[in-house]
Amino acid sequence: MRPLEARWRHRCTRGRLLDAAEVLFATHGLSSTSVRMIVGAADANVAAIRFHFGSLEDLKRAVLLRRFEVLVSRRLAGLDAATADGSGPPGVGDLLAIWFAPLLDMVASRDPGERAFPVILARMLVDRAPEYRTLLAQELAPHLERFLDALGQALPELARSEVALRFELAIGAFGHALNRLRDPRTGLIPAGDIDTVAREVLEFCRAGLQAPPLNS
Repeated sequence: MRPLEARWRHRCTRGRLLDAAEVLFATHGLSSTSVRMIVGAADANVAAIRFHFGSLEDLKRAVLLRRFEVLVSRRLAGLDAATADGSGPPGVGDLLAIWFAPLLDMVASRDPGERAFPVILARMLVDRAPEYRTLLAQELAPHLERFLDALGQALPELARSEVALRFELAIGAFGHALNRLRDPRTGLIPAGDIDTVAREVLEFCRAGLQAPPLNS
């Protein structure tokens, strides 16, 4: 029995498919992971994907959405806490930390699925497949607006369009850093490698967001 099969054999078939697909997507990418790879790792059959999800594309969406829900709730909880403590609007560095902290927590998680998700997300940021970029935009949009509002308060000298562009570049820079750290053998990011790089990238993003307006 292969390691992935042994790890998830006790889970229900639907859960095994989700867990196996998640790690395989991190290792091989969304577009390069086949149905046979997933069912082999999950100790299931092809018909199980059709029964539980409908199609491979629906399985991909299910894998992504279950982690997006956790990611969004953690970010919003952090933003709510930062804006309710009575010390005034959070600064740029605080907002960047709140946005990226849940991903860093996932990188350090003992759950292989949680550890896989930041890599999948980083791959989606650079993936040219329009369906994944559309899904990413749909899932980011609701809470992204709240963060843009908060960043606008912290950066009143910038037009909202400029804040949005700079934040998009910051997200891309962080995703690129995650891709750089990925172990090609496992698809995961070694937890010990992330701390220093995260501090450097967050400082880089903070400086970029706080740079003077382009028309100044």
